[in-house]
Amino acid sequence: MKYWNKFLGIIIGLGMLFILTGGCFQPSEWPNQIYRRINLSSTIEPDHPDIADLNIEFEERWERQYQRCCNWGYSELKIMIEEIDFLGEIFIRDKIKYKYDIENPNYPGFEHFPSASQALKGWDDCDGQAIVAASLLIHRGYDSYVIINEQHAWVITYLEDGTPIEVLKDPIPRNDYSWLVKWNDKEIYVNFTHPLSIIVWAVLLIIFLKSTSPKRKISTFFQR
Repeated sequence: MKYWNKFLGIIIGLGMLFILTGGCFQPSEWPNQIYRRINLSSTIEPDHPDIADLNIEFEERWERQYQRCCNWGYSELKIMIEEIDFLGEIFIRDKIKYKYDIENPNYPGFEHFPSASQALKGWDDCDGQAIVAASLLIHRGYDSYVIINEQHAWVITYLEDGTPIEVLKDPIPRNDYSWLVKWNDKEIYVNFTHPLSIIVWAVLLIIFLKSTSPKRKISTFFQR
């Protein structure tokens, strides 16, 4: 029983390491992976010089589209919605080509969690695209958040009247996009009603109760 407990502890430890590092193949990247999962806001970098350079590039591309919107007689609100949509669905998708993490030559792994500046190296999956899009939108003054669930990551931006605009949603409908976590560079929200959240909290509660169980103390008392 003693050796079984040690073996089980090793398995649990390796499992936690895999989850916290995303199965990253580069040990030097593990501290960053663990930190970003603990502090999601660290992935959003609206003030990073690379995001400032990206904004200049976006302005050049958006200018042509903006003139078209003005010529078409769009209202200010409609132009704002077009800007957000153009940034997410066209500019970011062109700038960061979609590639699964396992295929990423820069940071190979099963679920690499990038910062905005890392994702700008040329390719990433949905979370990298969403992190860069949110960083750029915040840099441009929008109230934007990255949203993830168990299958996808995308961006939601709230206009001044509270209207939500979503971009980078999965083109293949898979679920109702019930969100799990939502964050930007200053705030983090967790949806505790999401089924995955309930499972995680239930597991943590079981582990806590198991670790604080008084059974061993009681049995030891009676043995005396």
